[in-house]
Amino acid sequence: MSNSSVSPAGVGVALSDDGSQAAPVNKPSKVIMASLVGTTIEFYDF
Repeated sequence: MSNSSVSPAGVGVALSDDGSQAAPVNKPSKVIMASLVGTTIEFYDF
């Protein structure tokens, strides 16, 4: 198995050049708001 640069969570975490974890790519508040907007649109579309 190769040594890959995938975080244990696998999604949303970027690695810097030295291999340490950087800040998450998407802020949780932004993800929650996008999910809420999408759910609201789908609810009223139905």
